[in-house]
Amino acid sequence: MLPHVTATPAGQTSPPATGLRERSKLRRRNRILHTAMRLFTERGYEATTVADIAAAAELAPRTVTGYFPNKIDMATAVTDDVADRLASALTAAGGADGADFVTMLDRWLTTEFTANDFELIRLSADMHQTNPALRAVSNSHVTAATALRTTVIASQLGVPPDHPAVTICVGAMGNALGTYIATLAKRGPDEQLHRWFLNFMTAMLSDAQITD
Repeated sequence: MLPHVTATPAGQTSPPATGLRERSKLRRRNRILHTAMRLFTERGYEATTVADIAAAAELAPRTVTGYFPNKIDMATAVTDDVADRLASALTAAGGADGADFVTMLDRWLTTEFTANDFELIRLSADMHQTNPALRAVSNSHVTAATALRTTVIASQLGVPPDHPAVTICVGAMGNALGTYIATLAKRGPDEQLHRWFLNFMTAMLSDAQITD
């Protein structure tokens, strides 16, 4: 049975690696993640141990747990990182230039699939496909991103965040976004699909405008 977890420091998005030591730590962190998700996909989450991951990554178990105290931290790390970057994009868009939700989404997705480790996203998608129970694991990273998305969409619709229309929009758009990212993980970035997706999200919001 997979636990309902609370985010741990090891699962947080790594800061920009500016020095040699920071870059080395980031490479080791990603090496652990690549190895863990590959084994979770091949052997199953429950059947894979921390010792298995350490051996495959050619690291000491203590080194692995220094980055990720628990196995579940490795399984949720990529989702946590993506959620943190989405939350940062939502915060910046709302505070800096008041960008609408789809404009913010365009900026964030473009960065997500060009500046970050796309292979980690692909491995995470494969892991979730073979371990569907992991999809039900939630934590504060995802909750915070969802709360910010709710605020931005409510503001664009001109209604309070607790309005039922906002709840429906957030759920529908969240599912669409998750499906889109999973599709890109399999197909790779696709400019035509990206434009279609943005048009689709724009249409959803336009049709959802509240009128008296």
